[in-house]
This record gives sequence, C-alpha cells and structure tokens, in this order.
Amino acid sequence: MRIQLASAGLVAAGLTLAIIPLGNTWLFAEICREHGQTDVGLSVIDPVIAKVEGLRAKPGITQWATEYYEQELGYLRKLRARLETERGERKET
Repeated sequence: MRIQLASAGLVAAGLTLAIIPLGNTWLFAEICREHGQTDVGLSVIDPVIAKVEGLRAKPGITQWATEYYEQELGYLRKLRARLETERGERKET
C-alpha cells in the first residue's frame, strides 16, 4: 500500500514510473566502463538519455519534475562523456 501511495505521489508530481530502470541502467553502464566495455555501456545509456529527454519535454509536467529530469540528464551525459573518452583512449592504444 505504501508503494502505491508513493508512486501515485510521484506521478502526481509529474514523474512517471518509466524512470525506475534509470538507476539500474546507470549502474550497468558504469560497470561496463570500469571493465572496458564502453560500447556496451553506450548502447544502453543512449536510449535512456533519449527517454529522459522525452519525459522532460512532455507538456504539463511540473517544474519539480523538469528539474529532476535535467539533473538526471546531467549525470547521464557525464557518464556518457566518460564512456566516449575511454572508448577513444582504448582505440588509440
């Protein structure tokens, strides 16, 4: 019951349940980076970035939700940049 109430509050605030896999995807991409599997990390993080950008652009979301999505996009884009950098470094060696 508490989970239902909490998720209803998030949806009312403008967030959707589509963000739940976000943390798992971020973690997986970070593990891929740490183990030199940058292409795999990029392949999972790029669709998530596109999804969050789409959620942020939805009409009618609250200011709070917009700020949340922008914060998450910042984290995801930094991780994506690290993956890109390390992929380039591996290709050079």
